Amino acid sequence: MYPMKLQISVRELEILRKSVYGLTVQQIAADLNISVQEVDRSLKGVMKITQSKEPFQAMQSLAKNGFQVVD
Repeated sequence: MYPMKLQISVRELEILRKSVYGLTVQQIAADLNISVQEVDRSLKGVMKITQSKEPFQAMQSLAKNGFQVVD
């Protein structure tokens, strides 16, 4: 049996990518025209599902384990 792929939304992936590129939560929120709380909540959710402590580590986990983008 293959392990289940991690699921991440398009928005979460976009936020994670911007975070990996070094943008702050405030910069990401302004860039995407969303609240700082939404950015923070999305990053925390991604960190939880990838069991990571930082965005780059989360991106590595997604790449290593495979992921599925969902709405």
